[in-house]
Amino acid sequence: MLAGSKFGHGFAAAGISTFAKPGIRKTFGTSTKGPLARVTARTILGGTFSKLTGGKFGNETFTAAFSQLFDERAYLARQRGTRP
Repeated sequence: MLAGSKFGHGFAAAGISTFAKPGIRKTFGTSTKGPLARVTARTILGGTFSKLTGGKFGNETFTAAFSQLFDERAYLARQRGTRP
């Protein structure tokens, strides 16, 4: 872990929130009706983990939300058989 560096906090939080994606999909489903719940869950998880490792909650929430929205778009495109 890159202790003490801002990059390290964001990197760790992004990794944990990405690692949690299967659990988030299992909990909230994969339908097109659930992206808000999945984005919210990943945002809170990323921000919380960042705060626990000494980073700032707000910084990671934006990163986690953007990442989940990008993943949602790619996932739905694959489901439809189109390119994201």
